Amino acid sequence: QGKFAKALDAYRLAEPLAARLARRTPSNVDHQLAYAEVLAYIGMVQWYQGKLDEAMSAFDAAQEPLLHARTLAPGNMDLQFQLSTLDNNAGHVLESRGEIGKATEHYRRMLAMAEQLVAREPDKVAWQNQLGLAHNNLAKMALLQGDLPGAIAGYRADVAIEAELAKRDPRNNAQAERLLLAHGALGRTLSYAGDTEAGAAQLQQAVDEAERLATVEPDSASFQEDI
Repeated sequence: QGKFAKALDAYRLAEPLAARLARRTPSNVDHQLAYAEVLAYIGMVQWYQGKLDEAMSAFDAAQEPLLHARTLAPGNMDLQFQLSTLDNNAGHVLESRGEIGKATEHYRRMLAMAEQLVAREPDKVAWQNQLGLAHNNLAKMALLQGDLPGAIAGYRADVAIEAELAKRDPRNNAQAERLLLAHGALGRTLSYAGDTEAGAAQLQQAVDEAERLATVEPDSASFQEDI
């Protein structure tokens, strides 16, 4: 809903509780994961607020319990997913700072972890979403560096993944939003490459879907932003 201050207040109330559990039970992987997740959400809200340094500090702090937990359960896929999500989040902060090379390193690591997750559990939606997002991130980095063919290939890979997931679950509005964003990014990039007809078609799909979602959930700040 875009109420970042209230969201941050709630996460800050959760943080000491999660920290206490993690400290009291250092061998409990689930408690380490829960603590890291709260820290990551704090960082995400700070990123939305434009507080890049604070967000990066929160993401760095979230890595500590995860790296500890990895020594206890190196094959834990939820743990790997969380680590890949932190790479995604840290990459966004670095991207906002203009540090494209460093952001690309994080996104490549995220892609590698997502590919491993999908290889182990190909039908799990969260892993597929993570793989699509990693392709999307790297496509944007390619675009920023003038690599239009690389960007188009990355965005096409994301569209293919998101479209398949949307077909599986047509009532999932969050998934529909992922697909429309992928269509929008691909359409814009095709237009940059001179294929304005195909680009316009992709963008129109994105606009139409964003307007439909905003009708279904009129209080969603996210869908309004998409439009």
